[in-house]
Amino acid sequence: MIDQKRYRVAVVSPCRFFQAGIWALLNTHSLSRVWHCQKAAEAQWYLDAQPVDVLVMSLHVGQQTDLLLALRFIQQVRISFPGVALMAILDDPIPYLVTRLRRLGVRHIVDLGQPLVMWHAQLRQILLGEDSRAGCTLPGCDEETLSMGERQVVEYLIQGMTPAEIAALTRRSIKTISTQKGIAMHKLGIRHYAQLIAIQSVFTDSWLPHDGVQMVGELTPSLWYYC
Repeated sequence: MIDQKRYRVAVVSPCRFFQAGIWALLNTHSLSRVWHCQKAAEAQWYLDAQPVDVLVMSLHVGQQTDLLLALRFIQQVRISFPGVALMAILDDPIPYLVTRLRRLGVRHIVDLGQPLVMWHAQLRQILLGEDSRAGCTLPGCDEETLSMGERQVVEYLIQGMTPAEIAALTRRSIKTISTQKGIAMHKLGIRHYAQLIAIQSVFTDSWLPHDGVQMVGELTPSLWYYC
């Protein structure tokens, strides 16, 4: 049975069309609009000033320049406001990004292109305090199975190097590099180079070493070590 209280909800999205559409959908459920903003950098201030019960955040992989900051904000919400229900909307549900969100504790991950009936089901699950069943159908990635060589190839690709340049630098054959590239991209669930570039900041951050100490101005030390 759904609690009849009015749940306070906030929306973080750089897309005004999405904001208009999601508010129309939320109004059909027991959700009370509190605030909305376009950037994760602004959302922290709003959330501190006006806490909510549900936070809906859309991630536009091909257009959003602050994708890493958005994920760091989500992580900070999970740490500072553990009672807030998070709903992440992906315009391109890349398996690597789905896995990153799951490790951050996001229980409701939605494909922007899914049918309206699925959106209603997701919101009902949030109001019932249930885990997302639809979100579990989104495939994750096999990042943990990457070999050191495969990981190294991806790192060099992110830096903009070609397979030929990587082969020359690592003293391996182009065929070996191309094979490792294909295997790595498959394990990460990345279909083409544009997707890799779109989320390169998340890759880079997840592979940097951290000492676990939060620095001034940072939302969190690392996305890699929080599960």
